[in-house]
Amino acid sequence: GHNVGTLCVLDKQPRKLTDLQITALEALAHNVVVQFELRRALMESENARKTLAAEIEQREKLQKAQQRSEQFMHRSLDAIPDHISIVDGIGEIVYVNRAWLEFALLNSAQGRASSLGVGSNYLEVCDHSSAQGNDDGRIIGDTIRAALKDPDFAGEKFEYACHSPTKQRWFIASVAALIVNEQPFAVISHHNVTARKLAEIEIKNSNKTLDARVNTRTDELNNAYSALRASEEKHRALFENSTVGCTVANLEGVFVDVNPVVCSFLGYSRQDLIGKPIASVLHSDDLREVNELRTDMLAERSSGFVCDVRMLRSDGLYVWARASVAAIRDKRGKPVQTMVLIQDVSKQRAAEQERDQVFERSVDMIVIIKPDGQVVESNPAASRVFGYPNSKLQRMNIAKFIHPEDLARTQYALTAMSLNEGSEMLPVLEIRMRVKSGEYRAVPYMKKKII
Repeated sequence: GHNVGTLCVLDKQPRKLTDLQITALEALAHNVVVQFELRRALMESENARKTLAAEIEQREKLQKAQQRSEQFMHRSLDAIPDHISIVDGIGEIVYVNRAWLEFALLNSAQGRASSLGVGSNYLEVCDHSSAQGNDDGRIIGDTIRAALKDPDFAGEKFEYACHSPTKQRWFIASVAALIVNEQPFAVISHHNVTARKLAEIEIKNSNKTLDARVNTRTDELNNAYSALRASEEKHRALFENSTVGCTVANLEGVFVDVNPVVCSFLGYSRQDLIGKPIASVLHSDDLREVNELRTDMLAERSSGFVCDVRMLRSDGLYVWARASVAAIRDKRGKPVQTMVLIQDVSKQRAAEQERDQVFERSVDMIVIIKPDGQVVESNPAASRVFGYPNSKLQRMNIAKFIHPEDLARTQYALTAMSLNEGSEMLPVLEIRMRVKSGEYRAVPYMKKKII
């Protein structure tokens, strides 16, 4: 309603306008104002369209970034050898990693993993197991319920046995609380500790018998931990509450991130480790092997590697660790970072060293042979009895030393052991064995299956 200008009509001589002409000028002025208003409305409409288009483009970028973030998280979790699942507030499984699915598929009836896959209720599975008399199922179910009920649940882990008809297995189960968008979740992880348990049981039973060398290798790690806010919260909870040490390093081999297990293992704070070269905490004798394996991995000649290394603690002591290393790659497959899982194998190394000392120092002759009688390893006592150096003994067959009259029953006993998986040790046989001088000596012969 405000005056914004004047509409003028020019002529060569002064004239007095009629009422009709004045009315026409007023109508023309009104049309001019309408045109101005239309132009302003069009400009505002165009600005609104551009703003909306920019918002749509930004939203699409955010959606793509979130998809990449979730894909990164899934691939990272798939690279971890632990069996990991996430359940919601009612116990329904909302996520499982590759190791979980493979284990469920291998051990479920008819080769189906549906009973422990996404959409299944893990609490119902635990309750069913508890009703069958399995106390481990009850403990896991109670722990999950506690984590879902209490957002400040500090996490709990315990060891349990999970034997199959043909194999003994032990696991450490850990449960941690996770809050996402004010909704309760629980993270469940099962870490295979079968190798450690077998070594401990063997040493405890007898320091005179040999334990099989435990060569457990963790699965390769691929891809990195990177996510948007919601995905990052899940990733960080898994990273922080993992039962094994997790580190992320750049391509120059410098720590980018570490979890509390690594800090506790090495005796450093997170601030001390981040920015520190990994090589600075490795024993110099292990650097060459690690660098060669790492070069092959980054050059895509291998997907990853596992090796035992000595790591330097803050107190100046070296401790043994098993490092499982994999490259984190971008969508083009190019390495951008490396992930390292670190497991403390100091006790395992000590057990192996103790077992090897028993082997080397035993006054009894100990010989490890294959089912066909080929000598694989022998101790110093065996070398003294037979009169041959161990390097030569390990290229010979045990049948060469056995008296012909004792050979058949010895081979029969050896065959019976190799075919019967349930037979751990056969009775002592007294056989005659020929030494380097050609003399036959009566030797108590006891065989124990170790592999």
